[in-house]
Amino acid sequence: MAIPRIFVSSTCYDLKEIRFQLRNFIHDFGYEAVNSEFGDIFFDYKKHVQESCKTEISKCNMFILIIGNVYGSFYYDQIDKKEPDSVTLQEFKEALELNIPKHIFINKFVEYDYQNYCRTWEKRFRKLIAEQEVNPSDEVSVRKAEEEYKNVYPFPQESYKHLFKFINLIYDTGNAVITYENFDDIKNNLRKQGAGVMYEFLTQDRSVPKQFVQDISLKIDKLNDQLYKLFDTRKNGTNSKITFDISQLTNSFNFDEV
Repeated sequence: MAIPRIFVSSTCYDLKEIRFQLRNFIHDFGYEAVNSEFGDIFFDYKKHVQESCKTEISKCNMFILIIGNVYGSFYYDQIDKKEPDSVTLQEFKEALELNIPKHIFINKFVEYDYQNYCRTWEKRFRKLIAEQEVNPSDEVSVRKAEEEYKNVYPFPQESYKHLFKFINLIYDTGNAVITYENFDDIKNNLRKQGAGVMYEFLTQDRSVPKQFVQDISLKIDKLNDQLYKLFDTRKNGTNSKITFDISQLTNSFNFDEV
């Protein structure tokens, strides 16, 4: 029997305990958890280990993203970039590309700090516009102004400079985001969501549209008429053989409609 495979994406060291508890929770449902630290991923010898993790997502049916207070390791082919993606961010982008179902959880306190940053930046941005120091329609000047603001903003942790950009991308995609304080918050939300999916499946409309049935009936009637033209019920002598009048068939039969 095929079972759902669920990819667990997060930084590992700081969220080790939550990843372990989530793995057991997924297995208790009879599903298969995919955690890189447990060898659930095929590490292709021809690929970088981080790329193998991304490739595994296409073999899964669901993607769970957990954001803590750490941005994580940089993705191997973006180390030289000014703002490189983390491994987790690359995995999230892969899940977006594949358009598989996603559950996203962000640490409650990180989310609080992120919202504070957004509010203070918005206040600063309005002031810059009022003082005509920034043209809101000029994307380059807006990005430059925000970069300058990041350099003076008192981030609680240095990694938040990158992490907040990640969170901003998450919200821009329009996916639902749930905050958590501990694993129980994640577990309870997943249980409710799972119940909702089951309810939708059990109550969805399985009736066949009336027009569809009428179209099929019409095509069957046409095919039945053509079959009557095929058979000539005249019997040949005492052998009681049935002959086929092919000429009547080929003159009126549209083979494309069979």
